[in-house]
Amino acid sequence: MNLRMYIELSRQKMLMLIGIACALLVSILVFLFVNGAWALVAHAEEKIAMSESQFWYWLFYQLPDGNAVSATSVPSGDARSIPVLLYHGEGATSDMPTSVFVDQMRALRAAGWRTITMEQFDAWERGQIQLPDKSFLLTFDDGRKDTYYQADPVLKDTGFQAVMFVITGFSLPSGGKQSDFYLNRTELADMVSSGRWELESHGNADHATYAVQSTTDLSQTASTTQGHFLSNKFWDTSGDRFETNAEFAARVEADMRASKETLESDFGGTVIAFAYPFNDYGQGTVNFPGSVATLDRIIPSIYAYTFYQTWSQNGDTFNYPLANNGPGTSAYMKKRIEPQASWSGQDLLSILDAASAKPLPYASASFGPEWVGTWGLAANTPEGLALAAKTQTSGAAAFLNGSGWWTNYYVDAIVNWQSGSNVSLLARNMNDVAYVACAFSATSVSIEQHFEGGQREIAAAHASLAVPSLRVDLGMAVSGSNVTCYENGKAVVGGSAPDMGTQGGIGIEIWDKTDGVARATVKKVSVSIDVPERHARSSAYAAPAAAATPAHVSALSFGSAFSPAPLPSSSSNTAPAGGAALASPLVPSLAPIPAQNAIATSSAATSTQSRTDNTHQQPTKKHHGYIE
Repeated sequence: MNLRMYIELSRQKMLMLIGIACALLVSILVFLFVNGAWALVAHAEEKIAMSESQFWYWLFYQLPDGNAVSATSVPSGDARSIPVLLYHGEGATSDMPTSVFVDQMRALRAAGWRTITMEQFDAWERGQIQLPDKSFLLTFDDGRKDTYYQADPVLKDTGFQAVMFVITGFSLPSGGKQSDFYLNRTELADMVSSGRWELESHGNADHATYAVQSTTDLSQTASTTQGHFLSNKFWDTSGDRFETNAEFAARVEADMRASKETLESDFGGTVIAFAYPFNDYGQGTVNFPGSVATLDRIIPSIYAYTFYQTWSQNGDTFNYPLANNGPGTSAYMKKRIEPQASWSGQDLLSILDAASAKPLPYASASFGPEWVGTWGLAANTPEGLALAAKTQTSGAAAFLNGSGWWTNYYVDAIVNWQSGSNVSLLARNMNDVAYVACAFSATSVSIEQHFEGGQREIAAAHASLAVPSLRVDLGMAVSGSNVTCYENGKAVVGGSAPDMGTQGGIGIEIWDKTDGVARATVKKVSVSIDVPERHARSSAYAAPAAAATPAHVSALSFGSAFSPAPLPSSSSNTAPAGGAALASPLVPSLAPIPAQNAIATSSAATSTQSRTDNTHQQPTKKHHGYIE
């Protein structure tokens, strides 16, 4: 066979083959060009959108007011506590108008507040660095477009930095379909490259709601309701059963690791923080009470910190280094405040000032919203701080926000005891659940230790207080694990509580077994580092040893500045069991004090046996529209 006929190519055939090859090459080049061009156009779309945002910000805010925001005050000293602010979105597609957000950020900048990075927050929490006073962490949830395009020009103008908690399942979906609501890969990369943003985790698939069985009692037909990914067991349809504890833990851990690993691999850096979707760290469960403990075991193995929104009964508003920051929480769980659209910039400043760490010895010429009512009624009157039980409560209480960092101190209170069987001074109070108290009555004084789930008596002694009384002097000292109670300048009883917290602030509580009876007006409070020696010498009970610092007792008088209004409800807060859902632990004085001079505070049932409230037992869970 002559093979030449099969391989011999004429000039015409050769040209035809070359033409086909060139056509294929041109097609490939055109395809690559068009594909690249579309990619460039898509990238340009985000650039154009940001340019528009920058222009509108310049037109509406920088042009009328100047091109830069300057601080009118410079903070001095080191921060003892750090607030964390939370926003979700700004502008027409959110509850926060851009103008309000701009006003709040500019007010913070002008007052000397400065943002910190997550790395700085971590180092401060661990005691590795000091941060200046008026430092705060600015955070945003969800990875929403209406945050980035509205907030970034403000950050650029103020010099602030922020943290975005990203839902990777929405912003970086595995199927590749992009959302018009959530930021895409290009936008997230632009945020990181700007140097103004850090990315942390808001989960992967845990930010949706799921159909879950409403009971674990399989002896009866269970109804189905909407529940959260992190706090409920799913139903295994193939096995016609609930997930096992191990399967629940594996699902949750896989989701948390997936979000962290995706953010780190796609954008670099180390992801160390997680924000709970729906503010649910297990307490919002429908069918698995063990979710709180399970999350508490899993999360610290993946993230150094988690963030949740706080509420008024949850103790101090700011965060302290590696300290327990709320009932049912652990030290890695950090509080956040979500500013409301009704707050002006000055309102926000007042709220932060009221919650800031208080000096010790404590000195103040006025009494304002730094005293937070936790149950019953609390109000300012010309006579002092009035505490009164409501018709459905057995008493009332208030605590000093910002005193949570105190360790050893002596507190003295002058009280007009009007009615009710008990007045108590509280110390080492971190969260209105765990604290020690000196409980005074007409016939006895007792030291009580309160903790989540109950209380116990440490020591007691007979007393002879003439109550009701226009003026009774009550005192309390804590030093190490020792507690001493004082009546009218005399030490009456002392005891030891080795397992009480090592730090915490002060509070005042009134009580009676009959609802609506207890009433008292606190006339003056003095807090000192030392126990006055006359008190120590007045009883066989030894007062705690005085510190080396010279004695300095300063009076805190209750002036007319105390007029906070009830907190507005928020679709982005869910309080755990034992706390009412509130927008923030504080609210500015936006309106005159009501005629009754009383401030209604949340009165959900507490863990202490002495408090009763017939109007609230457990708070209603809220689901917040599922875009938190």
